[in-house]
Amino acid sequence: MPIGQRSRGASTSVTHRERGTHTRVTIDRSARLALAAFIGVEVAALSLWLVLGRDQWFFSDEWDFLAGRTAGDLGDLFHPHDNHWSTVPILAYRLLWWLFGLRTYLPYLVVVVLLHLTAAALLRAVMRRAGVGPWLSTAAASLFALFGAGYGDIVWAFQIGFNGSLVFGLTHLLLADHDGRVDRRDWLGIVAGFAGLLCSGVGVSMVIVVGLSTLVRRGWRVAALHTVPLGLTYVAWWISLGREDYANRDISIAQLARFVRVGVGAAFDAMGQVPGIGLLLGILLIVGLVLAWRPLDYRQLRARAAAPGALLVGAVVFLLFSGAGRASLLGPEFARASRYLHVVTAMALAHGVVAPSHGHSQGRSAHGPARCRPNRHREDHDRMAPRWSGVRAAPRSRGDQREGGGRQHLSPVTRAVRHAGDLVCMPALEQTSQSPAEQR
Repeated sequence: MPIGQRSRGASTSVTHRERGTHTRVTIDRSARLALAAFIGVEVAALSLWLVLGRDQWFFSDEWDFLAGRTAGDLGDLFHPHDNHWSTVPILAYRLLWWLFGLRTYLPYLVVVVLLHLTAAALLRAVMRRAGVGPWLSTAAASLFALFGAGYGDIVWAFQIGFNGSLVFGLTHLLLADHDGRVDRRDWLGIVAGFAGLLCSGVGVSMVIVVGLSTLVRRGWRVAALHTVPLGLTYVAWWISLGREDYANRDISIAQLARFVRVGVGAAFDAMGQVPGIGLLLGILLIVGLVLAWRPLDYRQLRARAAAPGALLVGAVVFLLFSGAGRASLLGPEFARASRYLHVVTAMALAHGVVAPSHGHSQGRSAHGPARCRPNRHREDHDRMAPRWSGVRAAPRSRGDQREGGGRQHLSPVTRAVRHAGDLVCMPALEQTSQSPAEQR
């Protein structure tokens, strides 16, 4: 190859490298801006909910924790409150009462609002880990942070229980959502799962969510590790103390099915706010799932869809459990209560965003550079480059051996061809891989 052409090829590869670096810097900057925007939303939401709840006061179930329970009595700590294992909320109320008394509701309100906003942040982490872009995940998590239809779980401090189970359950899910051997993250996740059980019945649904996610991504042994000990613990509590609240409750399958249907429909309607938008969101979810999952192989599907897919199933499981305890007493329409909308939206929102996001990214990567095979072409170029240039690849020096082991010392033409072959596919690779800053 003439010297001029060789120089132009090398300069082209350098230009491609600079463009790829610039694109990655732009993506990193966009991810940081999205994270900063979400933090701003969280701060604004904290102020908003504290203002909206400024007139809230103690009522109804809260008096059981304030006047009917003591922290020093194990019976008080472990006896269910309206079907729920509520040890952590009881301890929280006793501590807040000891610190602030009943002079102000603000400390109690701050705790439940902070738990709600923490759940929003964890949901964003689930979506980012599933491959959703930084701005789309920020928009979805912001919707949840400002989710007015779920006000009952946000400004009533008694819902520390539901929010606590949601936060601990999402923490458990994120800690268990990884490949490889069982490690410290898994054990910390199990502790978080147990804390979720001690908050409310939502913790049971979250343990099932983690079990489904780990079963899909890591196999039945890891799933059993994350669910069996917690499940046996909860069953032992339920047999000894919890089942008495379910005595004499006769419920039909038709009532239970309607409770679930009403709850799911009301949650999507609440997310859309405008009549008919909820149905549109449901259709978008189904179509998005088909578009997102069809091009993926099984390994990619497990990594991307395990956690959000398990959360979607968990929303139905939560409504089934809630309906078993409420539908016969309060009717299926009680599934529209804000406390249920809050939890169902949290579980369904992640997958509702993951589906269109993946469908869109797959659509973009189906054209042009996305179809190239850089590894195969690079190997072909490596074999052909010495013949083009008439220059043989130089042997590795001792410095190369010490520094990189298997690193090769290549001729300038070989390096230029290899680099150009890599960068031809840069746009497609950027759509399917994320830099560390994007994960935030």
